[in-house]
Amino acid sequence: MKTLGRHITTALLIASLSLLTCKASSVKAADLTEQPQYSIAEIIYSQGETDSPVLTIKGDSEQPPTFISYDLFDPLRVVIDIAAGSFGEGVTLPIEINSGAVASVQGKVLAEQQPAIAKIEVLLTQDNQYVIEKVNNDIQIRFAEIPPMASASDVPSTDPKPEATPTVLEIGQITVRPENNGVKITLVAGQPITDYERVVLAEGSGRPDRMYLDIHGATAPSLPSITAVNVGALARLRTSTKENGVRIVFDSSINQLFDYDIDTTPEGLQVTIKTPDNSDGDPGSDPISTLLSGLNNHEDLRQQEPAAETYDNQVTKQLKRVGVSGDSFVDAGYDQERITVDFYKTNIENVFYLLKEISGRNFVVDDSVSGNVTLYLEKVPWDFILDVVLNLKGLQKAEKFNTIVISPQSKNFTWPEDTASTEVTFEAPDQDLVAQINEQLSQPAEVVEAKMHIKKASELAQKQQLTAALDSYKKAFMLWPDNISLIKRIARFCLAEMGNYICAEDYGRKALALDESDSEAIVQMALTLANMDNTEAEIFFEKATQGERPDPDALLNFAAYYENKGANEQALELLTRYESIYERTLATMIAKARIYDKENQPDKAEEIFETIILYTGFELPPDLEKFIKGRLALRDTQHR
Repeated sequence: MKTLGRHITTALLIASLSLLTCKASSVKAADLTEQPQYSIAEIIYSQGETDSPVLTIKGDSEQPPTFISYDLFDPLRVVIDIAAGSFGEGVTLPIEINSGAVASVQGKVLAEQQPAIAKIEVLLTQDNQYVIEKVNNDIQIRFAEIPPMASASDVPSTDPKPEATPTVLEIGQITVRPENNGVKITLVAGQPITDYERVVLAEGSGRPDRMYLDIHGATAPSLPSITAVNVGALARLRTSTKENGVRIVFDSSINQLFDYDIDTTPEGLQVTIKTPDNSDGDPGSDPISTLLSGLNNHEDLRQQEPAAETYDNQVTKQLKRVGVSGDSFVDAGYDQERITVDFYKTNIENVFYLLKEISGRNFVVDDSVSGNVTLYLEKVPWDFILDVVLNLKGLQKAEKFNTIVISPQSKNFTWPEDTASTEVTFEAPDQDLVAQINEQLSQPAEVVEAKMHIKKASELAQKQQLTAALDSYKKAFMLWPDNISLIKRIARFCLAEMGNYICAEDYGRKALALDESDSEAIVQMALTLANMDNTEAEIFFEKATQGERPDPDALLNFAAYYENKGANEQALELLTRYESIYERTLATMIAKARIYDKENQPDKAEEIFETIILYTGFELPPDLEKFIKGRLALRDTQHR
């Protein structure tokens, strides 16, 4: 229990300390001029009678834009982040369109970034395919319209269609069950679902390949709009209510449309997503090294392209040749969101800024990291792009607590002792697997098989193959559903390793259903709900901090939760309570000083800083020590 709490608390405090140390991205002043500025002069949406709808972002700059693009859901939108971008005086946002493919265009400049990032969000009217192209110095999003959901009478058919159910059809639940050959999704309606239309959208680079079902005459009032799955070839399910029924979208997690079967059942409809066959791949090879070994002059790939073949085709062929296209990405351990990047002689620290935006991770970059990168990749996982950049520049990464540390390969980086590995204790036997099975024949076969899946999951997690690891954990749970230690481990894995809060909440509630007083499960649920901005988090934090000597990590996490919500007085009370029960630590003192600054009480903050420097003897990170001494020197100068 202590291990989990310390893990999450440190993550919160590390994020907070970065506000004081100003180290989180370590951009040197000289580097800020290396990225050409890109000014957006106009945003135009055109929809002709014959041409596809096009949204054009027109640039008023000599240099082409450097950008990444990706999708967000709920609501559906295309996001484009432009490095060193700004909006000209002629651009007024938001722009309401409400025509064809586009509902509106919103945007803002992330001025706190160095350089700034111009973020443009294009809200879609429905699930449209699109292609993003760079035309001269402009960015164009070209859409292909998807027809609205047809009524049952509009659906053409050459065969007699089964008679539609005369009563209202309500889809009350969607169940997801992993299997050895894939995953089964059941739409539970209490009766057969026969009146539906299937649409496949397996082309285009802008969105995940997907299939959707339009179920006519149906309702789904209790289904969530998005259900994260991340099992096999299925990334997520998306549900929306249409005028004539319900649309359920199945998003692929691989670089192609999955194979699937659809069967009507007595309870509704069953969709089986098959696991792709990777027999042609080479899972033992290093896809990054193989890819880079086939590319010449990594600093400027485009200048090396032969006249008869475009750079885009070169990259596509390279990816296919080394076996990292399609579903092989997942086999190689790259299971993060897929994006398109266009970097042309881009400052490498700006690349990390853009990856930070899409990944949600904190990036800490060593001062010695510098240089430019030229790279164009289409619809690949962002963690694959990060590894490509690291290999190009001879860098390494260390990842923990939602933070990625970037440094040269020649440097040794280790996490401080209090941020060491926080694996929840659930030890797999050290014996040979065959001997283990022979010795445990007295155990139920389900338990023996579950332990095998747990061992496999642990090995996959160590290799950072997180989606595959979660799949194995889920298989173990299906065989051993009353093992609360296993359930808490899955919840912790989803929360701390994957950032999959829906999964973490699901398994957290399963654990509490077995033991509602389990302190570790209570803290896990509080942290999960806090990350989801769910106000129920406060209820679980209250439970975790009851009693005369509550868990110290629960107190710290509750204080961090209140601070993030702007409830500074409550946060200070919890920090003071922690110090009165246990002891003052560097983390609690820094947190208090930060809150006093937010409350416009700089004298109290500086009093804490002075205590840290003069009396505590804490070993401070160099940047934090420099900040504190500079702050105190400025105070003394002003008081003279």
